[in-house]
Amino acid sequence: MTKNIKKKHYERSQTHEVLMIDHTNEKLLSFGQAAKHLPYGYTGNRIHPNTVARWARQGIAGVILESIRIGRQRFTSVEACQRFIEALTEATTPYYTFSTSHHSQTKGQARIGMLLPELSP
Repeated sequence: MTKNIKKKHYERSQTHEVLMIDHTNEKLLSFGQAAKHLPYGYTGNRIHPNTVARWARQGIAGVILESIRIGRQRFTSVEACQRFIEALTEATTPYYTFSTSHHSQTKGQARIGMLLPELSP
């Protein structure tokens, strides 16, 4: 009897450019070293190396930590961590749009007009 074994397959996001670590110009770090290099988490504890490995495998919010494999071990780099943090910040920061309709402009001007007499000496 044969079993169908499904392997987890993680696809890299199509919206983000996939960069490759340049092992000749970037400082390589094991996932354990990268965890020590990163700032403390929101709980006040250090980030676990398995968390760094998960970021390289699955990513967060469509952003994947770059990593390379040399032999049996995976590495990331200081520069890749920096790019990851910047891309994650950009991907998770809300983008606000402000209404500039005639109605909102008129309401804003009316509020300013009411405050001006209070501000004048």
